[in-house]
Amino acid sequence: MVATLGHIDDSFFALFMNRNLFDRVGRVSLYANAYLLWSATAEELEGTPPNKEPRTPWAFSSAELADPWVRVMPKGFTGSLHFSEVTPRRLWNARALDHPP
Repeated sequence: MVATLGHIDDSFFALFMNRNLFDRVGRVSLYANAYLLWSATAEELEGTPPNKEPRTPWAFSSAELADPWVRVMPKGFTGSLHFSEVTPRRLWNARALDHPP
């Protein structure tokens, strides 16, 4: 099966990072198949403590884990993507095709 944009419609997403990294973020953008699905500036984001620590496939050092995790979400956002409410924006303009006379 090949995933399409439709597979993530009405899906929930969340980003997790440590507080130090979150404090340095200028913008977060979500792209798929050359479409901009969502973007927010640092001022539009909030970093809140997660309900539980996220599981990752990576091992972190004690020093890295001393900086608390935050869940990064747009302010006032539920985390769901609804393409029927916000249409993804293509990253390039369509090219005109030459048609024979």
